[in-house]
Amino acid sequence: MQGYAVIDIVTSGPSPSQDRIIEVAIAHVDIEGHVTAVWETLVNPARTLGPLRVRGIRSSDLALAPEFQDVAGELCALIEGRVIVAHDADFPLGALSAELARVGIDHPPLGPISLCTMELIQRLVGGTPTLAECAAGLGVDMLGVYSAQGYALVVAKLLRDLVGDRSLAPVLREARGLADATEWPSFVPSGFSLTPRPRDHSSSLAS
Repeated sequence: MQGYAVIDIVTSGPSPSQDRIIEVAIAHVDIEGHVTAVWETLVNPARTLGPLRVRGIRSSDLALAPEFQDVAGELCALIEGRVIVAHDADFPLGALSAELARVGIDHPPLGPISLCTMELIQRLVGGTPTLAECAAGLGVDMLGVYSAQGYALVVAKLLRDLVGDRSLAPVLREARGLADATEWPSFVPSGFSLTPRPRDHSSSLAS
């Protein structure tokens, strides 16, 4: 049993079905809540972002990045056998599902093998806490944290606390069992070079 794949996705706009992924990060977390590896890349959406920056990303940053079809195989391999975890998970899971369908990957339903940290926190204390509010509760200041990796590592910190809550153990155990039994398509790695954004202070959130 492999644990969790904490994911954060940045898209070119607010619609997960119509806009395109421009950055994705995955943090592998073991069943005890410890981060064991982090993977990230910018993604060329084959369209311009215009004059705007999206979470600090400009069109020029994406020019040499791989397109989604170039990293889809690696991405699926990083998720396979793991529970997908995100905060306010409907958006990133919708964006990921749309991109996989767009490149012709017949992927398993993501809902049964995913968990939303916002919903897990609702079970414990109620409310709909934003990621920034949750981070503040952990003593993490998200001001200036824009990268998908930075966000994923904050969610990983939340998950570490949630994994330690005994009342959530049945939910986590069931999700891990479903993820472990779910079959994904096989892929041959593309060998395309990943293109992470330049390192900033957000990478220190892994500590």
